[in-house]
Amino acid sequence: MMPLARRRSRAVVLAQTPRILILTVLLAPGCVAETSPLGDSPDLGASFPDLGPPDAGAPDLGAPDAGAPLPQIEYPPGCLPVDGYLFCLMPSVFSEARALCQSVGGGVIIIETPEENELVSEAFAQWSPVEFWMGLTDGVEEDQWVWDDGRSLGNYRGWNPGEPNDLENEDCSHNNFMFTGGWNDIDCLDRYAVVCEFAPGTQTTCFDNGDCLLSFGRCVEGSCRVNIP
Repeated sequence: MMPLARRRSRAVVLAQTPRILILTVLLAPGCVAETSPLGDSPDLGASFPDLGPPDAGAPDLGAPDAGAPLPQIEYPPGCLPVDGYLFCLMPSVFSEARALCQSVGGGVIIIETPEENELVSEAFAQWSPVEFWMGLTDGVEEDQWVWDDGRSLGNYRGWNPGEPNDLENEDCSHNNFMFTGGWNDIDCLDRYAVVCEFAPGTQTTCFDNGDCLLSFGRCVEGSCRVNIP
């Protein structure tokens, strides 16, 4: 994934009415500053089915076809593009979060290095104080943690001390628990934000400040940035 700019944390709870984005291999040019009004919070729980544990039907995030036309998709409410990821701030249960990412052609984030963990978690903390889901579960076999693409948890593990502890049947995982970048196992029916990621070379793109949720964000060269006074 592309590097994420480090900034001091500043959290807000935000939502947005649907916008339009294009999955593309290039960042869009910078945008003229403007503001967008806050919309009503959607009920994601009524929008997505319970998909259960990951299976062979998980999306293939392989290399995109460079000759394929750029698909135009509807911007999910409460989501904004940040350096190729999609930060979706509205809390949802894990199955809803997974379905949301799949609906825009991606998947729940898979974190494989400490560098990615640090950069993504710090960037997300600028936009929201809540934890975000990772695509890592042990619902099929206890203590056998598997990423949503079917791979087992590798050498890098960002668990907080004493985690995972499977307290009250915790089969899912989230990030930014207790401190920035800290992993924790959690009940899949709890509600958290989610970070979606996409195939290598493909990324979400903002086109104007309205894609970046109110005047708190601005679109800079195709990526949302926090507007720090």
